[in-house]
Amino acid sequence: MTVMDDKLGMHDWMQVWFSIQKETVEKRLLWRIVRSMPFHVSMSVVILFHALSIGLTTDAELSAVMAKEEPDKMWAIMDICFSAVFTLELILRILAERLLFFFGEERMWNLFDTVLVILSIIDTVLNNMSYDGTGDLAAARMVRFVRFVRLVRLARAVRAIHSLRLFIHSIIASGISLIWCLVIISFVMYFFVSVFLNGITEHVRSNPDDPSTAALAEYYGSVWKAMVTLFMSISGGVDWKDAMEPLLHVHWLYEMTFVFFIYFMFFGVLNIVVSAFVQAAAEIAKKDREFLVHQELESSEAYNKKIRAFFAEADKDQSGMLSWEEFEDHLKNPKVSAYFASLELDVTHAHRLFKLLDVNRSNEVGLDEFLDGCVRLKGEAKSIDVNMLVYEMDNLSQQITKMAQAAVSLATTSPNRSGTSLLKQSKALARQGSP
Repeated sequence: MTVMDDKLGMHDWMQVWFSIQKETVEKRLLWRIVRSMPFHVSMSVVILFHALSIGLTTDAELSAVMAKEEPDKMWAIMDICFSAVFTLELILRILAERLLFFFGEERMWNLFDTVLVILSIIDTVLNNMSYDGTGDLAAARMVRFVRFVRLVRLARAVRAIHSLRLFIHSIIASGISLIWCLVIISFVMYFFVSVFLNGITEHVRSNPDDPSTAALAEYYGSVWKAMVTLFMSISGGVDWKDAMEPLLHVHWLYEMTFVFFIYFMFFGVLNIVVSAFVQAAAEIAKKDREFLVHQELESSEAYNKKIRAFFAEADKDQSGMLSWEEFEDHLKNPKVSAYFASLELDVTHAHRLFKLLDVNRSNEVGLDEFLDGCVRLKGEAKSIDVNMLVYEMDNLSQQITKMAQAAVSLATTSPNRSGTSLLKQSKALARQGSP
């Protein structure tokens, strides 16, 4: 057995083990409680309130420090309660999932939650030390750091909200694009800063007593100041008219150069940056399996509702069956015809469409038959449809070839056989060759 075979065998063994463990724990009541939607919603609400309490606690501590007073111990008690709730939730999940907590599909999230619970306990202990006066400055700084890290727990609440989760994932995935965006914008600003500073240097050297020198020094006193000025001009930090006015005293060409810089950044570079972020978000949406499943289910449910509404309107006699006459009469309304076309169904050949929907050839279709047919026939022909047609045609061609060969063979070997016998033999061969 090769090394690859050993790896495949171990992988298969792990898959079987995971399946057995999952089937075992899913039968437990505690598993169903921990995995239930009310439990997830409740914990998400607790996480949101905990994040709110962190801000309120920080605000109360700042107010106490400003007033040279001790913070209210109510905040410490509240922090202990939140830590106890999160610790209890983690213990319940460990008891419910058992080994799957450490080796299951969500093991990374579980590790993340475990670290956050440990940090919560450390934060509570250090915070109480600071309240009791037994802590030092290093402990106080540690409290601030740990409390900031605990805010990351909001990521757990984000998992349950598809759109918000996609937004967060898009921001994370756009990190590299953001860095390159910074490089490009910095390079463009550095180029224009070099042009402006060169002209300002010559102007100040030629006119040392010019009263505009103070304004030039405020906005363009150094490379860093000039780059900050240009960045604020395109980001709203300062009105670009105010940043351009000192350049008017240097030369009128710098006014045109500054206007071109604003135009180039607003309508060129920034639009490209936005499109890059939109593309990154689209790529993340394509890779997010849960988002794709949720989106497809919603789209399918919405389409089914529209088809059911159309069927109910077309079924005039409320019999639960749609006849060709009712279907044809309903499509005579131009608005109805346009609405049916909006469902990605071609109504130019309505009778042919109805025949395709009427699978059992009874000249009427039920709701399920109508719904299944519309889902099957909507949109343009896909690659799988074309390949299935090619497959069926190839299979039919092979059957016809076999029948022709059989007919020639029978006619050659037994020329006196009747046509009926020959037909029976051909049909038998055709049945044998059919899939």
